[in-house]
Amino acid sequence: MRPGVEDVQDSAIFQKLPDLSVVRGADDPLQRLQQHVQSAQRRVLILAESDGRRESLLDFLRSSQLSPPAFDSLFEFQSKAHEPLGIATSNLMRGFAWIEAGIDFVTETELFATTGTTRRRKKQEQVSDVDALIKDLSELKVGDPVVHSQHGIGRYHGLVNMDVGQKNADGTPALQEFLHLEYAKDAVLYVPVSQLHHISRYTGVTPESAPLHSLGSGQWEKAKRKAAEQVRDAAAELLNIYARRARARATPSA
Repeated sequence: MRPGVEDVQDSAIFQKLPDLSVVRGADDPLQRLQQHVQSAQRRVLILAESDGRRESLLDFLRSSQLSPPAFDSLFEFQSKAHEPLGIATSNLMRGFAWIEAGIDFVTETELFATTGTTRRRKKQEQVSDVDALIKDLSELKVGDPVVHSQHGIGRYHGLVNMDVGQKNADGTPALQEFLHLEYAKDAVLYVPVSQLHHISRYTGVTPESAPLHSLGSGQWEKAKRKAAEQVRDAAAELLNIYARRARARATPSA
């Protein structure tokens, strides 16, 4: 398996999977997966993003009378040819049918896929975000804090034109426009206007109290990793809640 595969073109070896997404609000949210497991001519390996999410996903599956054994590797699953269904961990982004090996890889992306309406709404939101970004940056004042997606929090000190060694047709220097950003310890970063999409306004505190990051210190990367971990923890907790609710619905009342 290649981590991070986004899409698989249909061929004699690999094929795309049908819609296996959870039917939210249904008595059996996993009905599509159940039908696929029962009718598929291939074995099915469900892939969770981490060990913790695998356990939460297992609870969710068991509430729908699916109890796949856990495997530590693809090789281990292949060696248990009598098992039609299994679960493992992988950072594969998109599942597919591996025709040659007789295995369907089903990821969390397949199970919790967004609908076409949701995708269209997100696309519209992205266009709105670009408009908002341009508006926000046009309202920047010298001294305002901003966030660079790769370098963290700095302070905006206006636009500057710089000679980057290129020439106009008449031989004069071709000046390019840059955002002048100041970071901790008086470090300076010049960001080409063409990379405006990396910049956003920093809000929540007064401009004077914004915590400037140090360039090259790894401080921003640590902050992003911590934020990503918090997001993953929140997602795992939501999955736990979903599994508990599904289990409670499946338990007959006394």
